[in-house]
Amino acid sequence: MSPRSVWGTLLRPLLLLVVGAALFAAAPAQAGITYNFENLSTGALVGQDNWIHFAGGTGHQVILDTPSHLGGQQTKVVTGFEQSARTNNANFSFNTYGPYDSLVVMEFDVLPSTDDTATFALGKDLAAGTTGRLGPQLGIWVYSGYGFIIRGAKQGTIYPASLGPNDESTDWYRVRLVANVAANGGNGAGTLLVKNLTDGETTWRQVLTDKNLELLTMDSGAQHPSTWNSLYIRSGGAGTKFDNLVANTITGTTIYAEFFPNNTGTSQPLSTVAWRQHMGNDGSETPVGNMAHVAAWASIPNVTAVNSNPANSSQNGYTYGEGISGQPMIVWTEEYALPPAHRPTAARWYTWYPANDPLTLKLAVRIEGMGWYVTEQDASWVADGADPGWRLLELDLTTAAWKQLNFVPGSVLGVGASVPALPLGRVTAFGVFEDSYAQAVRIDNFVLYSVVPEPTSLVLLAAGAVGFLWLAWRRKVRVG
Repeated sequence: MSPRSVWGTLLRPLLLLVVGAALFAAAPAQAGITYNFENLSTGALVGQDNWIHFAGGTGHQVILDTPSHLGGQQTKVVTGFEQSARTNNANFSFNTYGPYDSLVVMEFDVLPSTDDTATFALGKDLAAGTTGRLGPQLGIWVYSGYGFIIRGAKQGTIYPASLGPNDESTDWYRVRLVANVAANGGNGAGTLLVKNLTDGETTWRQVLTDKNLELLTMDSGAQHPSTWNSLYIRSGGAGTKFDNLVANTITGTTIYAEFFPNNTGTSQPLSTVAWRQHMGNDGSETPVGNMAHVAAWASIPNVTAVNSNPANSSQNGYTYGEGISGQPMIVWTEEYALPPAHRPTAARWYTWYPANDPLTLKLAVRIEGMGWYVTEQDASWVADGADPGWRLLELDLTTAAWKQLNFVPGSVLGVGASVPALPLGRVTAFGVFEDSYAQAVRIDNFVLYSVVPEPTSLVLLAAGAVGFLWLAWRRKVRVG
């Protein structure tokens, strides 16, 4: 048998085996962070899918419903008077937060009726009566006249906000908590946002800002979101309905976090935090001083630094950068390169702009050996900061579309053609990009999230590698 036949005999079954293994492994994979009750049977909630009785009430029930918030689609929701909880299991396990994650975003859909309270929370290993392991609650409490609420951890302080002029107790709402768990000395600070789904609201309303979440009142070992593995719902009346419990709006854990420290009392060059700024169609480096620097102060509570310039958490600053009107600019760093197996899944950062004049900012990444790429989508508003004008922006990179970014410092800076997907390869630099400069760009608390590929992904990568080996062999034998 010729060498060509030998290699063909060996590689064909190997390629088929690896591809087959990849398809087999990929089939049952189901990514999800929303618990929507669809897999349950109608009837008592407790006793199904690890749900347990936590305290009080006559029992939650799973019912078929046709709520307006799903456009008339028949779905399953939970109703009743009860406190119930479930801990992660093989059937459903929400993506937990990492030990360095400071930003928590969770939400749920609720119809409160007029009966009493309707809240959602996370906790650690929740069992009947374990309030010391129960985190902060978000929701609505119409019976006592509170309106929308944040409740501190361990069933603590209730912070109320009145319903809006068009809000009714019989409307469906989507309620979101955005929390910085590092604020208030580790007790955390929470901001509450709502949408009236019955009225068709498509943008968030911020109703509470920076309320103390009292995380340090929780039992030791349960105070950080990285330990939370349980869902909790509470309703004080039979008419309340729950749907779409979202425990974590971001897939992955913090892989990089920079809060741009500066405790000198004066502006400092971007280089002091290992960041740079380039502007204009020729990608010139922005001069330091008034045009690009790290400001000496900021009012946004700091996230925990991760793989970034080591600094004391009291050192507070932000980037400030000016550009050329109508031309592109980028603020970026190569301070940290993601491990080869990691892929970026999301990014968040604060920026400053007037409410009537938002900035359109994107994420740019450099792939080793492949060049720069930029998201087609702009980062979307998540919440406002404590200081007026500061906005928290977010990009979901698991669904983002990408374009080439033609970026050679001092030579060119501009957006190129669309690409089918972000190429495989190590991310060695990243930053914030603006297509057309309009006003000074300020960035604080830049956080990049990532995950290590599951075995399925590794098998698919192996399939790709064998495939390239097969093509290379075919090309060689044709030439030879």
